[in-house]
Amino acid sequence: MESDDHETSVWPPHRHAFEQLEERLGYGEQFTWHEVCDLLEINPAKRDSWVFLQEWLGLKHAIENEGFLVTERGMNGKGFRLLLREEMAARVRASENRKADDSIRKSFVLSKVPRDDLAPEDAAALDHWENKAAILGAAGKTLIRKRKVPPIEMMIKSIKALSG
Repeated sequence: MESDDHETSVWPPHRHAFEQLEERLGYGEQFTWHEVCDLLEINPAKRDSWVFLQEWLGLKHAIENEGFLVTERGMNGKGFRLLLREEMAARVRASENRKADDSIRKSFVLSKVPRDDLAPEDAAALDHWENKAAILGAAGKTLIRKRKVPPIEMMIKSIKALSG
């Protein structure tokens, strides 16, 4: 049986698409949704379907595993691009900052939950996750503010002391 150029040779389709795009991967490269849909063998009109989204996330993950960050910013809905090396640190910083803020917000939310009429183990679980989220958020914010990251040995020692 002869294979057609558009026939998927590897399953799942996002692996096939990745293999086809792999040689073109480079910082700042741009890809259109039309070419991605062709490689995934999905009608571009169905780009909002779960089938496309599942395959797109698999393709995005494969690209990121090669050391690139993906964004749709600046593409006006026509596709995606790989960030330039100069853009990557700021993108990760913003993402980590959002995660730290989210942990602090979750800790705050848990602090407002009334503990009365709860089973002792449920109240303890709320307290545990309130504290853990607060520590994660505070540690993240502290590390984000510091220009120099402490040595890994010091962080491991601190973590072991907390888990002691």
